[in-house]
Amino acid sequence: MKKEFELLLSTLISITTLISAQPIQRDTAEFIEKRNGFFDSVKTSLDAFYKKDGTGKKGIVVDFESFNPPNSKDEFKSYWHNQPISQAVSGMCWCFSTTSFFESEIYRISKREIKLSELFTVYWEYVEKARVWRRFRVRCSNTNLEESWNCPCIRLYRLIERSAVS
Repeated sequence: MKKEFELLLSTLISITTLISAQPIQRDTAEFIEKRNGFFDSVKTSLDAFYKKDGTGKKGIVVDFESFNPPNSKDEFKSYWHNQPISQAVSGMCWCFSTTSFFESEIYRISKREIKLSELFTVYWEYVEKARVWRRFRVRCSNTNLEESWNCPCIRLYRLIERSAVS
């Protein structure tokens, strides 16, 4: 037991002397200005291209003296519509505009003021996209469904009033 203790103690002493014998290396860092040669050449070219020369610019001048703008919106013929809803950055403009069109058409034909649910249509549209993906394992080509969307989910699932959903 004494020999084991002496061996352990000598090992610890030798390790600590080796560690303390190593010189302490301090890393140094400095701030340098980042350079991108390609971007700098592009910027120089653009600066030269857009450099203003001493000649005056020509512009269009419009004489509004003979222009007679409308004084109020009452001078226009207006049609019934629901109050606009902020769609923010939802990416569902295709559904908001289509739903608004159908609301206006329902009013034009039946004179009923109805508020339809946009999200009902969006929900079923994404369910159908998932079914296509599951069946064919391909991504649907039209993610926002803007131009070529011809109301397939409205044909399948119909439209419902917003009050029925909430």
